[in-house]
Amino acid sequence: MFYEPDRQIAPESRPLSVGTIGFAYPEWGNIFYPPSTPPSKRLAFYATQFPVVELDTTFYGIPKLAQFLTWQDHTPESFRFFLKVPQAISHQTDFGGSCERETAQALKDFCQLSREGLGAKLGGILLQFPPTFASNRRYALDRLLEAGRSFPLMVEFRHKSWWNDSVVSLLKRHQVVWVSADLAGIGEGWQVPMADPPYTPIDTGDFLYLRCCGRHGQYESDSVELGDVTPRLYWWREQIDAISNPGKPLVVTFGNSFAGHAPACCLRCLRLFERPVPKPVQASLFDEL
Repeated sequence: MFYEPDRQIAPESRPLSVGTIGFAYPEWGNIFYPPSTPPSKRLAFYATQFPVVELDTTFYGIPKLAQFLTWQDHTPESFRFFLKVPQAISHQTDFGGSCERETAQALKDFCQLSREGLGAKLGGILLQFPPTFASNRRYALDRLLEAGRSFPLMVEFRHKSWWNDSVVSLLKRHQVVWVSADLAGIGEGWQVPMADPPYTPIDTGDFLYLRCCGRHGQYESDSVELGDVTPRLYWWREQIDAISNPGKPLVVTFGNSFAGHAPACCLRCLRLFERPVPKPVQASLFDEL
């Protein structure tokens, strides 16, 4: 049964920014990007369409300062980058003892490098923990939050033990954004109501952040939109509307695996939230960017 919201969706004052998780996918050529767009101009074009991007390339390795400066040079002043913390920090660490201290220092170093390279365009630094990272490692989380306390940290938990009042208080105290994630794949709740819905958003920081990720490898091709995300986005809209502060900004990022073609999901999200969609840039004008 197709999901119908309980009430009419109306425009609100909450600032909304949408973007994709990554921007350099070969599958987007000649569909999202104008024909023959060289890799060196993709980010500049992307920034004409969306105001934010989440970079997962930083998850696999730490870029050089020159790469951060290049990203900054190719985007307007209002653009914002959200960076995933390297997996060596969040996924490949056996927290404890000197290793725990080294990991905290590595996080601080990454944060400092990101700020040096991106300046005011650094929107947030995402600590995404694996499903095995449970609340019995609270001491490790405390140390990491302390190491990154002067930076715009965001945390994504995937173990249910973290959903408790003490963790909410901890993140509020540090002004760390609690990231919401939708990992559903085909056959796992595309229709609403859901058999196993995601956790609802929790307001702990300066803004709200929703990652629509889906499951890795869900589609053989990412060049077109292959799933109807309308029911899912209506559901998320209602969860976000329930947060008491309607003026708190919301950032939504889409990965290819959420419904295939991520830029198409961005446009659908803007329409469902009753916001303007970007006007396409003519290919003949692209050389002037």
